[in-house]
Amino acid sequence: MRRLGAPSSRRHAAPLWLAVACLAALLYQTAGGLKMGRAQIQSIEELMASMSLREKVGQMVMTGIEGFEPGIDARTLIGEHKVGGVILFSRNIQSATQTAGLINRLQAMAVDQGGVPLLVAVDQEGGTVMRVPDATLVPGNMALGAARDAGLAYRVGLR
Repeated sequence: MRRLGAPSSRRHAAPLWLAVACLAALLYQTAGGLKMGRAQIQSIEELMASMSLREKVGQMVMTGIEGFEPGIDARTLIGEHKVGGVILFSRNIQSATQTAGLINRLQAMAVDQGGVPLLVAVDQEGGTVMRVPDATLVPGNMALGAARDAGLAYRVGLR
């Protein structure tokens, strides 16, 4: 019997395969491979072989940053530590236009410094947590759960 909270190979394998699948999809969608600095990467195997252990570990980290523009913390995290993702909070978001610009600058920073494009997330749960002011309003997860209607939850997820 497995102890609650004990490591499971299945639990750890899913995020790794998800990361590999996302990178593979990214490579597939990028004509001619992924441009990393001056190098042109043609396959996921080449990408993984070209990365140091430190870069691979960095790709498994998603972090928050400060401010509405990329600052020294973002440059350090992306440039030196090669983080794989950034999550945006209310401290990063003023409007949809500003947020798009911030994401574009972060992505350019990641690729220009020899990294791969970032996975970008927003702390946007809906309901009482609305970080992006121009986003589509949807019920929060607690409200969807209380409705006990899987079809409703599915339709909200399609928005």
